Amino acid sequence: MCGSFFFYTMCNRIPFQKPYTSAHDLVTLLQSRGMTIVDTVKAESYLEYIGYYRLSAYMYPLLQMPKEQHRYKPNTTFSQVAEPSA
Repeated sequence: MCGSFFFYTMCNRIPFQKPYTSAHDLVTLLQSRGMTIVDTVKAESYLEYIGYYRLSAYMYPLLQMPKEQHRYKPNTTFSQVAEPSA
């Protein structure tokens, strides 16, 4: 039974459509959306080791309405995301 499940999932995979985005490009993207990033090297390190999608859950409350536009509230900093107690 397990083997047939494995075969089914391997044969019917949905192709991954999003291209890889480097940490440097993600920092640039966040800055273009209104986030202030003082230490870009540190931000790139966080994005490489923790991951953009894991950190994005902490970025979500900092988005302006409507959130679909992906614009950050004024004075939003990357340190608010990476080091919330700071």
